[in-house]
Amino acid sequence: AGTATLTVSVTFAVSASSGSGTAGVLPGQVIYSNGVSNFLFGTNNPNYSGTTITTNTATQTMVKNAGFTLMRCAIPANSTNAQIDQMVTCCQNSGCAMLVILIHNNATWNQSLVTYLGSKCNLYEFGNEPDLYGGGYNGAQYFTDWSNTVPACRAINPSAAFIGPVMGVYSNLQSWLQTWLTSCATSGTTGIFPDGISYHIYPCTGDASQSDCAGKATNIGTTAPQVNSWISS
Repeated sequence: AGTATLTVSVTFAVSASSGSGTAGVLPGQVIYSNGVSNFLFGTNNPNYSGTTITTNTATQTMVKNAGFTLMRCAIPANSTNAQIDQMVTCCQNSGCAMLVILIHNNATWNQSLVTYLGSKCNLYEFGNEPDLYGGGYNGAQYFTDWSNTVPACRAINPSAAFIGPVMGVYSNLQSWLQTWLTSCATSGTTGIFPDGISYHIYPCTGDASQSDCAGKATNIGTTAPQVNSWISS
């Protein structure tokens, strides 16, 4: 019994990655002959949920055995090297590539973190659901924050991919995306384009049954082609 929860995080490659693989493939990603990514199933390791996976080896083993291949990690600003190392070890023990969420308004910390992680992490998202920040925060401000951080981080780790925006509400995506990619295209700044964009769908929030939740998850088949169309245009 209880509430079924499903979060769908979708990432689209926008430009050729600096990492390994063919053009448009994120570092560590493999696209199989049927078009399915090895990053199909991932999990969050947030700093806000009270999760124990970071230090719980039994849970890490379960995640690995379940076939998860990507772990999205929130690392608070001013974490110690030991705390960062714990997160790295957690991802390794879980059999997951590490994807770190950079803090949108802390360029100094972001550069320090990317420097410390080095080749241990080649996937970064810039901010988390900026369309839900409130206080008048918009795509223009996000572009400013991105510009202040990402080119410098790329210089630190040229092999890494930087993903953004990472949207929280699908209906906000088109207006943000068009402004965002146009700003990148007209900025003239080297290394400004994202390697991918991402959005989250919560089709089962408040749903009482797994069967209802499973049926709603199919909406990705509608949204994914639409996003591809927006990026192409």
